This record gives sequence, structure tokens and C-alpha cells, in this order.
Amino acid sequence: TPKISAQLPEGAILMKRARAYLQRASNHRKILKVLVKDLSETVPSTDTMQLLYKTATSHPPLSASIFSRLAQDSKLQQMKWRQTRYRHDMYEFALLHAARDSLEATQLLPENANACLLAGECLAELRKIND
Repeated sequence: TPKISAQLPEGAILMKRARAYLQRASNHRKILKVLVKDLSETVPSTDTMQLLYKTATSHPPLSASIFSRLAQDSKLQQMKWRQTRYRHDMYEFALLHAARDSLEATQLLPENANACLLAGECLAELRKIND
């Protein structure tokens, strides 16, 4: 039996793979948004931290329990930060591979408008990484 690569031109294979990577990146981005929102809700505001500090300094018997709670919360935040960072890395990896494959497809299929459109979608998504 002939291999799939012998049946499809390389440009078409790259476009299919780029679409798959772009879909994967989209899924990672959705999860990433949820993780970032969760992490941002976990981190106390500056006002809250100032209030806790004032309470701890004005009521020394409470300071040990306040600082203990802050230490526990810090461990939770660190775990959530690692999850967020991991998901961002997965999003970025998938997106960069989608962009690479789609740009290579435009070189192999310069007359194919879909290849150019796909490359544009990938590059536009790359601009969103900082959002």
C-alpha cells in the first residue's frame, strides 16, 4: 500500500497539520484563560495585604496565624502559577508549530488562497500571546 505522503502533496499535509496545531492552540488558550482567571482571584490585592500586615503588627497574637495562612496561600498560588505556565507553554508550542507549517505551506502552494489565509490566522493568533 502506498504511503499517505505519496498520495497527498507536502503542502496539503502541512496545511492539515497546521490546522490541527491551530485547533490545539485554541483549546490550550481556552484552558489558559480559565487558569489565569483562577490565579488572579487567588492572589490578594495590595489593600488586603496592607490590612493583614497592619492587623498582624497591631495584634501580635494573631500574627502567627496570619503569616501561616499567607504561607499556605503562597504554596497554592505557586502550584497554580506552575499550571498556568505549563498551559501557556503548550499554547505557545502549538501556535508556533502551526505558524511554521502554515508559512511553509504558502511557500509550497503560493497560488493557494487557503494556505495564505491559514498562515494569516496563525500569525494573527501569535499577536494575541501577550493578551
